[in-house]
Amino acid sequence: MADKDTTKPDDADQGGIGAKITEKLGWLTADRQMEAEGRLKQADGAGLTGKADADDEQAAAEAADRAELEVRRDYDELHPDAEPE
Repeated sequence: MADKDTTKPDDADQGGIGAKITEKLGWLTADRQMEAEGRLKQADGAGLTGKADADDEQAAAEAADRAELEVRRDYDELHPDAEPE
């Protein structure tokens, strides 16, 4: 009898389809925070963010806030004076 694959989808697909679905669902529902989280997960899965950030909760929260600001800027939802640094 063949062994079953016991890998969880989230573990096997970090930054992949799950993150894309999160981003698209955020776009569909106009939930910019959810869309930003999906983008951030994709960047993390691609190795674009540091692993130290994943261990530090404060740095992870700041990265999520910056990602949300970037998404809002993409949709011209920010006042010009509120541009992220």
